[in-house]
Amino acid sequence: VTDDDSTRVIYAETAPDSGQWLAVDITDDERLRFSMWNDAASTNLSAISDRSIPPGWHHVAATFSSSGGQRVYIDGEQVGSHPNSVHHGRDTEVLIGAKYVNGGGGVLERLFSGGLDDVRVWSIARDEAAISSGMSRTLTGDEPGLVGYWPFDEGAGDTVFDQSQLANHGSLGGGDEDQAPAWTMSAAPIDLVDTSLPFDERNGLIAMEAEHFHRNVASSTHEWESLTSTPGLSGPIS
Repeated sequence: VTDDDSTRVIYAETAPDSGQWLAVDITDDERLRFSMWNDAASTNLSAISDRSIPPGWHHVAATFSSSGGQRVYIDGEQVGSHPNSVHHGRDTEVLIGAKYVNGGGGVLERLFSGGLDDVRVWSIARDEAAISSGMSRTLTGDEPGLVGYWPFDEGAGDTVFDQSQLANHGSLGGGDEDQAPAWTMSAAPIDLVDTSLPFDERNGLIAMEAEHFHRNVASSTHEWESLTSTPGLSGPIS
């Protein structure tokens, strides 16, 4: 695990016109946390894992629904929950590896340190059995409920392609070369040898517009991530 003593964001969404945003991050004591905000309702809810994440590659997932609240999973096992969730709107800005300060555009904070691979976003709240059975398998891209799928298999270039039918492609560094992570081979235990992206507190950001995310009732976000202090491999991987 890195020596960073601050939280580090794996995945964040912002609906800037509605004051709604969410983030999946690692706390300063290496726990998985899923937070949701609604400025209009002055509501901030978080589900936090009951254990820390050890060094190495791990699958993490976060879900929410109006009936099941918020839940977080590590390696296919539910490890934390909150009984409620917050309304989350559409026309979303998505960041992987960072978040905007106070959910707004412009200034970034909490850049991840570790590796990320195989990021998936669903419009349904998948249960523990579905998460566990599917976390080491690649997808075809047309699975019911899949609204974002970034395998990070490109290995070169400044674009990560969304393999879901919505085609919300991401830009490394958000178009800023100085913020872009570099490609590396992945050691995540999924059923395809591929590449991944290392992030650190200075470099590591993927930005995209996700105009077709309409998930105000239920959602799931899944990633493979690695927490490591090995030089050259630091950063989040989802």
